[in-house]
Amino acid sequence: MKVVLAGCGAMSKQWLDAARQIDGLTIAGLVDLDAERAQARASEYGLAGAVIGTS
Repeated sequence: MKVVLAGCGAMSKQWLDAARQIDGLTIAGLVDLDAERAQARASEYGLAGAVIGTS
């Protein structure tokens, strides 16, 4: 299953930590009003293939 994380603020770390533990789950994208913050979170979690968006 592919999912997209909407919002890359402080709580996104807990969500991403939990999502990484689910077998078969792929984090396909991150969306935040601040594209730099979404890109930073993707880099922090090694999500090089994730799509980054602002809307």
